[in-house]
Amino acid sequence: MIIKKTKCDGVKLEGGNKIVKTIKYLVKNRISVMGHLGILPQSEKGKFRSKGKKLTERNKILREAKILESAGVFSIVLECVEKSLAKEITSSIKIPTIGIGSSANCDGQVLVTDDLLGLNPINLRFLKKYSNLRNVINTAVSNYKKEVKKKPDPKPDQSTSDALSSLINGPKSDGVDKAGEGDDLSPGDKGDPVGDPNSKSYYGNGKGLDGDGNYLLGGRKALNKKKFVQDCNEAGTVVVSIEVDRSGKVINATPGVRGTTNNSKCLLEPAKRAALATKFNKDDEAPSKQIGKIIYRFSLSE
Repeated sequence: MIIKKTKCDGVKLEGGNKIVKTIKYLVKNRISVMGHLGILPQSEKGKFRSKGKKLTERNKILREAKILESAGVFSIVLECVEKSLAKEITSSIKIPTIGIGSSANCDGQVLVTDDLLGLNPINLRFLKKYSNLRNVINTAVSNYKKEVKKKPDPKPDQSTSDALSSLINGPKSDGVDKAGEGDDLSPGDKGDPVGDPNSKSYYGNGKGLDGDGNYLLGGRKALNKKKFVQDCNEAGTVVVSIEVDRSGKVINATPGVRGTTNNSKCLLEPAKRAALATKFNKDDEAPSKQIGKIIYRFSLSE
């Protein structure tokens, strides 16, 4: 069943006299078997040492090699067998011998890839390492670890910092009056001395006629409400100060005024474009440059 499912060409069994019956049974059932003598790492425990230095041990291994050949194995692995014994076994049997640390006196050799590349820290007398990838890997990982540890904590980008600053402190200002929030071009806020100090309106009742409170041009209605999608993934409110002529055209738009919570460029620009594209109703009684505001709210889903 194992041979059928794995589609392997054969099996390798360790030992000599003790497994001869098993080998004969497998061979009889057309299952190819490779023998294994010398050190038996899968079936023996304890400290491994070279095999065949003592005469009794030497004769036993030589005898078992011939027994395995007679039982029908197609080749024999000789692991850590004394080199003169490996030579004698190879010359005494007709099937190939494959050496693992048993000198060049075998018909073939096994060299584990990890050992060849130097990934195994163990140093064996018979093992030649053609590289030392263990040290290369350790050095690379160590250098990576050092760089990761000394890397500073990531800082938020400028747009995120501006948004947080606006939420906490309001939009940045250099403290110099550059223009007025009124219906003329002089610096300073304008308003009725007896009016509502919290009002943001300079002409009319402040909310306009659009009904949603986002188009603040007193007494006038937004005929179209353009919107442009942001090209970034940010959220926040952008307030745009607008100047509107009597015909209802927005002739100037300044995004990011008081009330803005995110001064990111990718929000300010679409807000300005939308404001300039907005059209209000005509009003011949309005100031030549009526000041108002439009509020745009951006969400992460946009």
